[in-house]
Amino acid sequence: FCTLLFTKMKIMNWILLLSMLATTGAMIDKLVDLTLDEPAGVARTAEMVRTGVPLARGKLPQGTAVGAYVSGVYQPTRCRPLSIWPDGSVRWLLVETEIANLGASAGQTVSLYTMASYPAESVTVSVTDGTQFVTVDTGAITATIPKDYGGILHTVVDSNTQEVLIEQGSMAYVKLSNGAEYQSKLLTTSSVCPAGEMRTFLLETQGGAAEEGFNDYHSYDLAVKVEEQNDLTATVRVTGALVRTTDSVTPFGTFIVRLQFVRGSSTIKVAHTYIHTGSEADDDITSYGLKIQTVDGMSPPSVGSIYHGSYDSYEVDSAARSGQSDGIISSGPKVAAILREMAEQFPKELRATSATIDVQLYAESATPWNLDRYSNTLANKEGGDGTNTGQQGLSRTNDILLVLGTQPASALTNQAKTLAAGPLLLLATPTYYSDVRVMGVGSFVFPTTLQESECHYRIDRSLQVVEHFMRYNQRVQYKWYGIEDYGDIRGLFDGGKALYCCTLVKVFDPTGELLSKCCSTAVPPPQCTHQT
Repeated sequence: FCTLLFTKMKIMNWILLLSMLATTGAMIDKLVDLTLDEPAGVARTAEMVRTGVPLARGKLPQGTAVGAYVSGVYQPTRCRPLSIWPDGSVRWLLVETEIANLGASAGQTVSLYTMASYPAESVTVSVTDGTQFVTVDTGAITATIPKDYGGILHTVVDSNTQEVLIEQGSMAYVKLSNGAEYQSKLLTTSSVCPAGEMRTFLLETQGGAAEEGFNDYHSYDLAVKVEEQNDLTATVRVTGALVRTTDSVTPFGTFIVRLQFVRGSSTIKVAHTYIHTGSEADDDITSYGLKIQTVDGMSPPSVGSIYHGSYDSYEVDSAARSGQSDGIISSGPKVAAILREMAEQFPKELRATSATIDVQLYAESATPWNLDRYSNTLANKEGGDGTNTGQQGLSRTNDILLVLGTQPASALTNQAKTLAAGPLLLLATPTYYSDVRVMGVGSFVFPTTLQESECHYRIDRSLQVVEHFMRYNQRVQYKWYGIEDYGDIRGLFDGGKALYCCTLVKVFDPTGELLSKCCSTAVPPPQCTHQT
């Protein structure tokens, strides 16, 4: 009897111990080992890593928690499926994990394991989706995003001191050479598009017949949505039409702005997308971008403007400099903006006053950007005169990092380096991508037929992946630089004989960087050499 009782107690203790371990993030089954490399030469602490990871059919049932571990130590993780196999198992998994420490230019192995559940986090990102505002509190800053007008940020305050850092008035905008200006903040939930404007936009006539679905993007309705949310991160998406300042009605172009927040962080990553719809009157853009309304710092900033009119030279307050700038500008003592790839995607300009930061994604100091709307000639310079015409539907996305709070110059420079180097990526061994049977190798061809290509820009995030193929071919292989040379997304691009890249059956890498990494040389690296 004593022996039986002792045995039962041991079993119960083991069950209790396993239960405790399972609820505190204990490893169960390994899914894959991933490599994490630091590319910018900057040491990282509590750095958020966000990567899409493919999984073989049947490997991971839906609803299973997955954690990231470094040398057996759990790193705060949240995952969710992005694509499902026909049998219901997870095909692509979005992994967001906060890596405790990563040395400058160092690498480490991060292992993904299944686990019973995620441990509770003491500090989380709080999101409140209210009637008038979406409010995000990271623990360091609290941001309110308006839902009844198209202002990108209503206010941002220090979560601890309640000091206001950004005031009402931030917006996306576009300026034309005829003097017209269009702003996102003028779009409201009660705005009504003028008669005929959306019909002109949605139903173009080609060869005398209306094309149903042609440029079918309903942009005029203001939409503010919590796109992603978990304990570690949150993304709020704001989209709509830019509205003319003189009448608060006429639209020009579509803006899509994603605001990405990370727990405990006083930075906001802004992914700004402009979709060109054009105007019957004028398609010469003098400038477009994002204006941030900061609290007036009274004294003017130390640097008023940074202009990149070419790749290998720039100007600071009109004074010529050689090389590439860090792409940093500040307004007041507690708000700075960092623009990724400012030199590579010239012409770009950053301007600052004591109360504003103007991120010009096409520089006002440059010659106006001529984008003709009504043309039957596709935008791949096939018209014979070397110009790009027929640019309706062109889409461009740029990353901007807003840094809030007092930061020493060295810290800002390091943040600029990390932004320029791109997000950290969790990558498996070369054969893994072949074994899970979701990737292949081949030439990449983007069609240019008018009816087919005009609607591609609706695939909002996928366009960024297309652009990465073009970036490699133009920046690395041919060393072309500049906003025009990144190519119209509708234009013909054929890697063909000179370039073979990884292609995904379905692309779900949220950073868009995985394909770029696979196209880093004219001869594909090992990750790209395994066909399925």
